[in-house]
Amino acid sequence: MNSIRLVQPFSLGLALAASLVACGGAAPTPLVVVSTVPSSIATNVPVESNVSATFSSVLDPSTFTATTFFLSPSVGGTIQVQGAVATFKHATALQPNTQYTVKLARSIADANGNELAADHLWEFTTGAIPDSIPPAKVTTLAATGPTSTTVDLTWTAVGDNGQFGTAASYTLRSASGSSCPLTANNFASATLITTGAPQATGSAEALTVTGLNSNTTYCFGLTVTDAAGNVSALSNIATAKTLP
Repeated sequence: MNSIRLVQPFSLGLALAASLVACGGAAPTPLVVVSTVPSSIATNVPVESNVSATFSSVLDPSTFTATTFFLSPSVGGTIQVQGAVATFKHATALQPNTQYTVKLARSIADANGNELAADHLWEFTTGAIPDSIPPAKVTTLAATGPTSTTVDLTWTAVGDNGQFGTAASYTLRSASGSSCPLTANNFASATLITTGAPQATGSAEALTVTGLNSNTTYCFGLTVTDAAGNVSALSNIATAKTLP
């Protein structure tokens, strides 16, 4: 009597694999992610950084799509595959101070059809956007109430970023006689005058300059610096003549 032996699918798979090995074949080698940029758990990642992954073998570009290589929160962009490296180039800058999750789907394959053994995910966090906005130019500098040795200066405070926030410091300088007027070219060589810290944008600023020579024409100008070191344009130039 002939007998029939039923083989479970899992056992059949093992039997086929064993048969391949016995015949000199080899089981497929899964594709492996070797490294990523940014690295996993990276912080303060620049918002303009692209995202890439290097794999263990040359890739099949057709397996990279918007559903197999993507970021969350969602980011629009294009995928470039070159050799064993796949790069996601985002169309706009990433959001600052945001945690992103990158997913490489299991169906991604190399040129020989070997796929990832499982989905590959990693996370990174972007940093803040660098401050490149200087304070606004002061346009309200005025010199009034001269005595023989003093002049009163007033102006309206500008912000840290344009007209917003509070700036970090003032650079106030003066010149006299033929050294006037102050310009961007000679401002750095003019006499430095100590000031207080800036107040919030829109605040009234006032300072009395002392120790001046009598019967002398003085010109005054200032620049404003923010916490990131951005410097405003030179203010309007205020002029006054001390009394005899």
